[in-house]
Amino acid sequence: IYRYVQVTRHRIVYGVDICGICVICFQVMGTPFSLTDDEMMRALERGWNHIFQGRPQKGFYIGRPHPPLTEVEIVKSTDPSNAHYMVRCEAGEPGLLICRGKNCMRGYTASAETSRDLFSSDGWYLGLGDVCFFLRPLENDGQVDGDEEQEERREDEKENRDEREAKETGEKEEKETGEKEKESRLDAGRARHLDYYWVTRSADVVIKGGANYSCAQISDDIKNCLLRLYEGKLAKTQISVATISMKIQSEHEDSCCVTVELTRRPGLGEEQDKQQETEREAGAWHALISDINDNFLSRVRKDSSLLPKASVPDYIRIGKIPTNFKGLPDSSALKKSFAELLKNDD
Repeated sequence: IYRYVQVTRHRIVYGVDICGICVICFQVMGTPFSLTDDEMMRALERGWNHIFQGRPQKGFYIGRPHPPLTEVEIVKSTDPSNAHYMVRCEAGEPGLLICRGKNCMRGYTASAETSRDLFSSDGWYLGLGDVCFFLRPLENDGQVDGDEEQEERREDEKENRDEREAKETGEKEEKETGEKEKESRLDAGRARHLDYYWVTRSADVVIKGGANYSCAQISDDIKNCLLRLYEGKLAKTQISVATISMKIQSEHEDSCCVTVELTRRPGLGEEQDKQQETEREAGAWHALISDINDNFLSRVRKDSSLLPKASVPDYIRIGKIPTNFKGLPDSSALKKSFAELLKNDD
């Protein structure tokens, strides 16, 4: 590891702990040694404060790749049946992280079919399962590459300029294999100077229209919307929201399924709560739950000012949010609850 770090000149950040050495040996990306503490802090802050298409999109800085040892890309989809398969994301747009390099495994020895699903035809590993985005360094704000990176960028720019001039004057003709090698070099140079940020796991996103939307962000948007709609009737401590994605309406696009758990009075046990509340309070509480259950979806669909379009649920369920041993929402149990709900509706 010490020798590897000396060669790449990057700190180890992303790769070993997340992906496991059974899939990737050593790191995929790291933070350059040449960045000062102030430059590192600016890179971190850009991720924390990032906004994409008017929506907060917090990301955690994981550094840069170090070609030719490792290459990375952010793509809209890794599903071959999807129209956005292997389509690159724009700067700041969350997408799926993929990687390529000699540090990646070549496949599973006992399962050729699984290997085909995890690798593209040109060698990209598609099974990381992380949602990330990239940002270009702020050259005019002090957030620039270190000396080594600046020198590499100048070399890349000179090489690209020479190749363009040679092509324009007809002095150089490249065969198809040569074109692919050139494209690979350009991709490597492009990625080398980009800052990459981790958002969440792909299991925690809703994919619509080729875009990835964070389940956590959708849950926050819906909770805040409920607090505004029922101001004075609900407190923050009385609302819990969990969002999952399910293939219900289409095999190629997710449905946004939201569970809202409402607690009558924070800090009181169920029996004590029943004893202290009056019949009037109980009636008002049940009326509130019924109103949310019956009218919330229609309201947010009709009034676009209540929720961002991407956070409008396809289905909503009022009930208990099951949790796992970590205290986090249990996605499997939530999917079963929605499957039962939809079955009963049919």
